[in-house]
Formats: sequence, structure tokens, C-alpha cells
Amino acid sequence: MQIDSYNGGQKVCTGLDPDPGPCDPDLVSGQTVAPGVQYYDCSSTTTKVHIVTIDRSRPEYEMWILDDPTIRNPPSNVFNLQTVPDFAASYNALAAVNGYVWSGDEGTGPGQTGIPQTTLYETGIHYTSNTSTCPGFPGSCPEVLMGFTPQSGNGLDVSRIPQDDLSAPANQKYTYTLHGSNSTVMNSGGCTSDTTSNRWSVVGYSPTQIVLLSTATDVGLTHAEICPVLSAFGVEEAVRQDGSSAAGMFVGGSINEHVNPLVNLDYFVYGGPARHVAYAVGLVQLYPRQVQNSGFEAPVLSPGEAWRRMTGASQETTLTGWNGPADLHSATDLVARGQQIIDLNQSGSGYVETTLATPADTYCLLRFYHGVNHHCNQQATFTVDIDGTSVASFTSTYDPNSLQEARVRFKTTGTAATLRFTSTTGGCGAATIDDVSVACTKQ
Repeated sequence: MQIDSYNGGQKVCTGLDPDPGPCDPDLVSGQTVAPGVQYYDCSSTTTKVHIVTIDRSRPEYEMWILDDPTIRNPPSNVFNLQTVPDFAASYNALAAVNGYVWSGDEGTGPGQTGIPQTTLYETGIHYTSNTSTCPGFPGSCPEVLMGFTPQSGNGLDVSRIPQDDLSAPANQKYTYTLHGSNSTVMNSGGCTSDTTSNRWSVVGYSPTQIVLLSTATDVGLTHAEICPVLSAFGVEEAVRQDGSSAAGMFVGGSINEHVNPLVNLDYFVYGGPARHVAYAVGLVQLYPRQVQNSGFEAPVLSPGEAWRRMTGASQETTLTGWNGPADLHSATDLVARGQQIIDLNQSGSGYVETTLATPADTYCLLRFYHGVNHHCNQQATFTVDIDGTSVASFTSTYDPNSLQEARVRFKTTGTAATLRFTSTTGGCGAATIDDVSVACTKQ
């Protein structure tokens, strides 16, 4: 750009504006959002973008779909539209970018709804399938998927998955947090061709980092302009999110800012600095797991005791929160995570429940393991209720070597949450429940 100055009202050419330089972590200082999370404000560099990097080795973080389905059980594909900053605030997210496209309302204000048009899984629950369309493709437009596993203490595992590979057993773990896109930005370190210039958000990763990118306010970029930035941050795989007025990034933690708000006409069309979208993809920090086993397994079986009926006709012990027959089995009798496990054994009428102290108005994660009393059945079903609302149903299948892990996300309404497990398979072949814990997003 030529720089002009004025001398006595006369225009004088003084030279060219120096190149501001690329967005590169070696040239732009990152700001610490939280341990292992850095924000790079590259809105003044040659390629005007905002970048968040997340250390994949951190054990306290998970990537989540930030959303608000109209119904969670059974899962509805209709979502309440919210802005990226609002989604981030609801989930206490450290960083978030918008998700992919939806059908329905335009997102011009609150009270609107939409249906995501690509595949979406949240905590392993399938909410939507690919219904997107594009020129030249009959039926649904091909999609690529970005999936994340739950935290297992070994850091953040992530994979970009071609649509035909999602059914592979090795990829099922990525349905914990998974969304579809119709556009790959980077594949094995190579940039894909797309000359469309627009505002975009991108989710990508390197062997050591997850990288979120969103273009600066009122700036359009192509893949060819975005890819060198991603490469500078080591990204090898990346997918594109929705663009134009839907593109947005919120950075929480020490920054706490919507970094690329809408301006000019978009601001007035969409009623403020952010358009309402179907969902966001964000980073949350979980408190260390609380209430391990939730007291469900008290008392402890005596040495050599194979099982004990806790309530019911042959009741030996009365415990608050136990209703209907339920049995304790030792690990020598049924597969268990520890020394013993609960068999719901409730004839489809009873339940086991407990009330836990939780932060108010906060998203939490219920985690547990389940199996089946194989002495009677090879399969059993049960439901999970939280604060009197059915949130999920599960089917356990017998595995002599392990239990199935399950997670259920819920939002607290007060400073306590009541969890209830109810068998829908009668008799002794009911489901078994073990290793129950709750962790909430850190405020």
C-alpha cells in the first residue's frame, strides 16, 4: 500500500506501507488463555485471522459440541440457535468457534431453531445425519468428519475421518464429539483447492496441538491464503466450518472476548455482533472427577461373600436412595471395575438413585460403566434420569472381560443433582452399574 503525507496541503508520496508480516507463532506473541491454551491475535498480519492453540497433552480438557437441542432424550435434531459467545458462556468454554451449516431459521435473533445439515454426535449420541446438498452431487453432498475422544488421562485424541470410514470400529471412539463438514482445508499437510473467498472458521490439528482459526472481522480469505497460516502452526489436518456472517470465535479464560464481531450491515441484519448458529465446537475444562461411585455400592461385601440382596422381599439392608430389589455382586462373580458391582435386578419397576452436590447452572458430565448379569441374560436395558427427567437409555451386552463405558451430559438447575438408574429388563438378568462419577465444567 502506498503511504501519502501532506505538506502545506500538498500531497507527497513518501513510500510504501511495510509488509506487516505473516501470522506465524515465531513472529506473533501468543497470549495465555489457560495452561496449555494460547491465543494469537493475527488481525494485523498479512493474513488477518485469529488463532487458538491447545496443547493435546493436557489431561484436564475435552473438546465438546456446544449446543442446545430442543429435546435430549430421545435426541431431537432440532436445535435452539444461539450465538458463539452465548454457547461459550453456557459451557464455560475456554475457546469456541461456530459449527457447520444448518437449515431452518436464519439466526437473526433469539427464539429461533435449526437442524444441522451434516453428521453430529455428542457424547456418542447420534443427533443428525448428512443431508447437505451441493452442485454436481446427487443426494447428500460428500462430507468429512472431525472427531474427538473423551479424556482418558492421556490427552486429546482427534481425527479427520472420511465419511466412508466412520463405521470402522477404530473410529467409533471419535463419536464422543464429532461433526461433519463438506470441505477439507488440509489433508496430510497438503492444502485443498477452493477459490471461494469469505469469512471462515477452521478446526484443525497437528501431532501436538488442536488449532482453532477464524478470520478477522469483515475479511474474506481463500484456502490458499489460510493454509500457510495453518502450516506455520504445524497443522496437518483441518476442516472448514460455516462461513460468512456465521463465522465467529470466542476466546475465554484470561482473554474473555468475542474477537471477530459482526460489523456494518451484518451487525444490523443479525441483530448484534454475532449471528445465532446451530452449535459451536469448543474447549472445556473439567474439574477433577467428583463423587466416585456416588455411594451406590455401600456397604462393602464381606470377604468371600459372592453377592447380597440389598432391598426387596429378602431385604437385608436399607439404604437411602435404593428402591426395589438390587444386588451387590463381588468381582469374582460378575465383571467389575473394582471389588464389587451393582446388579439393578429390579423387574422393571425399581431404581437406584442418589443426590449429589453440583455447581449451579453448569454443564456436567455423568460417567459410568455398565454390563449385565450374565447368569440370566446376555443383554439388558436401563434408563438414566437426572432431576426427574429421562436423559438417556442404554443397552448392556455381556462381555466376560470388560464393561461398557457411558457418558451423559446434563445441565444443573441448582446446587444438587439427583441421578437415577432404572432397569427396564426384569429379573436377575438386569444391567449392572459401576464406577459412577460426575465432573463439571470449570467456571
